[in-house]
Amino acid sequence: MADKDDNELSIGVELTSSGVKLNAKSRFLSAFDRWGGSFFGRSIAQNERDAARIEAESVGEQQIIAAAARKVIEQMDVDPGTAQGLIEHHFGKAAQKQENLQGVLREAAEDLRNEPPTDAQNSSGQETVAPEVLDRMESYARDASTETLRHKWGRVLAAEIRKPGTVSNKVMRIVDELSPETAALFERINGARIGLNIMEALAGELTFSESSQLVGAGLLTDSSLGLSRQMREISLPDGSKRMFATAGAFAIAIPLSESEIVSRKSAALGSALTGRSKATLSVEVLTNEGFALASILKDRQEEAFGALLSKLRESIPEAEGWRHRGEDTWVQDKSL
Repeated sequence: MADKDDNELSIGVELTSSGVKLNAKSRFLSAFDRWGGSFFGRSIAQNERDAARIEAESVGEQQIIAAAARKVIEQMDVDPGTAQGLIEHHFGKAAQKQENLQGVLREAAEDLRNEPPTDAQNSSGQETVAPEVLDRMESYARDASTETLRHKWGRVLAAEIRKPGTVSNKVMRIVDELSPETAALFERINGARIGLNIMEALAGELTFSESSQLVGAGLLTDSSLGLSRQMREISLPDGSKRMFATAGAFAIAIPLSESEIVSRKSAALGSALTGRSKATLSVEVLTNEGFALASILKDRQEEAFGALLSKLRESIPEAEGWRHRGEDTWVQDKSL
């Protein structure tokens, strides 16, 4: 049976050889080298060196510990046994922190394998993760002593590898401080996210407590006065008109007048809930940090838009789904 080091080495080699390409591959390698290079190099060395060499290194490590203990004795008024214990404890903690880093790297590799970078992400962006980002993230990853923490920081690292600039210091602080309850709530509403918008028709209206949790965590804007995406009238090249509302890379288009739309009393439209004479979509809006954190989670926007469109068509079957195709170009997608 392969030992733990061999398994971890194979993860790194498999990912870097086939899991990511071009710039995304380079970005993974920059984290791999900075955090795990010495570990994986040590794995190779242990397979290639003979037993005498390994034994000599082990003796050398013990000599280093002994020398450090003597230095402590010289500088501090402690007995030899205490000094030896202090040094061994320090070496043990350092080894544990390195193991935590390796665990985060493994989780990042797994996340990238399960959700590979897009072609655009693979071929664009800088070739390495910014050293200052890796250094800051390392301070959190070194303390990831549980599988849950390693999984969390592995996903954060994978998000930065896919799209450099996603994870700021503020995002890392929020991730670190987020309570399990708030994290679970955020993950739930992420299923109703389209772009920066959390669609109320899908997520339901948040309670005051839920909204306060997310606003307090810096993930959601304060919507105490209510927020909405208002539909606007556009004219198509053929002369027909649509009421149009965008949400991220998607848009809803309805070939009816605004008064006709409002009269349908659609549960997916805010006007039906508030009694206003405007066709609007009730939403909660993420902060920039909330949007960055959402990008770390599984992208379910396609699913969310399909569910929103289906809900809208219950009372307005004419509703159309459109997609953004770059700059100011939108096209109808009849498959939606």
